Amino acid sequence: MKLGKFITVPGCDFAIAETPVTQKQWQSILGNNPSHFKGESLPVETVSFDDCENFITALNTKSKKFTYRLPTDEEWLKCFEKDLASDEEVLNHAWCYENSSSETQEVKTKAPNE
Repeated sequence: MKLGKFITVPGCDFAIAETPVTQKQWQSILGNNPSHFKGESLPVETVSFDDCENFITALNTKSKKFTYRLPTDEEWLKCFEKDLASDEEVLNHAWCYENSSSETQEVKTKAPNE
């Protein structure tokens, strides 16, 4: 089971995935792909909080080395605090309505966070 690279956040006691969970990763853990826009390198979408909790539970059941969880709001914001100071920087780092053609985009195609 390979979930990609994790990055230790400076000054914190946790690591966060380098990318959102891809459809390939979701499929390998849960055996299904609920996403509307299909593609192995696309992030999984159209999932609920409960779906994510089920994914994490299944992931933790299979993991022998790590314990996985969703980041808190504070942890999530800390990962972006220096990168998203302006609208232009948001567009450089994130897919959103203005730059995505209303479709899910492949992971790792935007500038990485600090």
